[in-house]
Amino acid sequence: DGHIRHPKDLDKKAKERMMTSLFRALQVKGITFNDDLVYMDPDCPAKMNNSLLETGINEISPYNKKIYYSFKERSRKGEYAPVEVIDDPIQRFIVKAIDDIQMNTIICEYTGEVTLLRKKIFDKNDSIMELIRTPSSNTSLVICPENYGNLARFLSGVNNYDSKLKRKQNVYSIRLSIDGTVHILLLALRNIKKGEVLYSDYNAGGYDEYP
Repeated sequence: DGHIRHPKDLDKKAKERMMTSLFRALQVKGITFNDDLVYMDPDCPAKMNNSLLETGINEISPYNKKIYYSFKERSRKGEYAPVEVIDDPIQRFIVKAIDDIQMNTIICEYTGEVTLLRKKIFDKNDSIMELIRTPSSNTSLVICPENYGNLARFLSGVNNYDSKLKRKQNVYSIRLSIDGTVHILLLALRNIKKGEVLYSDYNAGGYDEYP
């Protein structure tokens, strides 16, 4: 993996603006803030998140691992990149940059309840993210931020079948093995200017490729 960036330090006013908007949005959606993966399903204990179950998931580099854990010290308190969650009259909640964000800056980790794919195959929730893919739906895992989640719950999605909409994408996701477990990080795809809405492609490559 290439080098990832730690978000810039925010001043007190920007930090309060970001955190207040995030926690208000979570409250409206009935979601409890949690910046880590949550294992509440008795059929899906934490030990099932094993990066060895799927080939091709790279172990995070030592350099990026330091950046990741440094970032998590702040993100677990609700401190992220310089963004604000806004209640938009058309799209409902969206995430906007309140300052410039450099390419490859960590926006957040995708978190929520981890469960088996077979339990969510017919689920209508639009925020389910694949975590581990195996030949069986009994061992394939997904993240569903239905009751627990963080900033990732509010990033806008793009339709990757529409070239005009696809160009809006400025956030991308990667899966990495960190200490033997799989995690999904959302990073700035390019330099993001102050005032831009954050867009991620939640269906990159369709069903044959991650995510």
